[in-house]
Amino acid sequence: RAAPPRLLDACVRGTPACVRAAALLQGAPFAAGLTPGERALVALSVARTCASRRAAIETLEREGDARALPVLRRILTGRNCGFLRLETCNPCLGATLTNATRAIEARE
Repeated sequence: RAAPPRLLDACVRGTPACVRAAALLQGAPFAAGLTPGERALVALSVARTCASRRAAIETLEREGDARALPVLRRILTGRNCGFLRLETCNPCLGATLTNATRAIEARE
């Protein structure tokens, strides 16, 4: 069964309803109808660890879904995170995030 577009859109836009939408999309009956790219978008929207974000981003890079670009562009890298904004944001994503964004942009 295909996922309702509004649920997937809530995850892509990062709305407050994203966590609930992701829970619905990851369960029956919708999970089986999602493409690998859509599953990765949903997973990335609720990912809490750097490793889980990296795995979702690598899948998005392989799938090349342009809907992922706004999500990828919102992810912070570099400085300005943590206590007093002195820590590095998502240190494990640097090259992965850049490569995925470039690969998807090249396919557009």
